[in-house]
Amino acid sequence: MQTPRHPSFRLCAERAKTQSTRGSQATSLVDLAVTRYPTIRVSKRTANPLVLVAQVRHELRRAGVAHDEIGRFTAEALSEGDPEHARTVCSRWVETGARDQA
Repeated sequence: MQTPRHPSFRLCAERAKTQSTRGSQATSLVDLAVTRYPTIRVSKRTANPLVLVAQVRHELRRAGVAHDEIGRFTAEALSEGDPEHARTVCSRWVETGARDQA
């Protein structure tokens, strides 16, 4: 794992890495092209990607997504410690409206 660029990401990335090793699967190219949960929509507009990750986690829980799957999302979103990577992962898992912004 690379050293995260932001201190709060470092803490979150380390925590996510230790919590989600159970049941993790490799991400395929199909996973990268399709929103995993297209019926879940997150409308939080913020410059802080940690807030966006928290909102996605909240909406996944509300939708009844398994705890292990939510842990997998968290680990993936925080894995690189890069805010842009976290935003990209969020938009691959749920509808965030980020794709519409140019």
